[in-house]
Amino acid sequence: MATYLLLCSVFVIVLVAVVCVAVRFCDLDHVDLGATLWKPAVSVKVKRRAPQTAPAAGANLERRAASLGPMATAAEVAQWMVDHIRAEGLEHHDVMLQEIAEKFGDRWTPLNKHGHPIIDPEVQRLFRRLHAGTIERLGNEWSVVDPD
Repeated sequence: MATYLLLCSVFVIVLVAVVCVAVRFCDLDHVDLGATLWKPAVSVKVKRRAPQTAPAAGANLERRAASLGPMATAAEVAQWMVDHIRAEGLEHHDVMLQEIAEKFGDRWTPLNKHGHPIIDPEVQRLFRRLHAGTIERLGNEWSVVDPD
């Protein structure tokens, strides 16, 4: 019995040492194992709101995005983002990522170094230039700035 406990103790110590070495040499210091393990169990789906503008404006945006498709440029994606947020008044970041990927392709929503989807940096730069301060991002939502 004592040999079995000793063997288990040595195994645990070796396993801990191997994990520590892997974390150190594989640059895994930034990985949050708790969040990574629980992410699939607690993923949240954001429901899409009904448009706040007239249906014709939304239909034009959808038609325009569909005509651009996967051959769209960064400027066209950025312009669509500006038009979409102005039409909706408010949009969540995750919904925007999903819609960009669906309408324009995964090219414009690459993964960052942590494996999370982002909006292409070139699209973000052009988006900021196009809206010129009329749209703000607070937390994970974009909204139109009140002129007051």
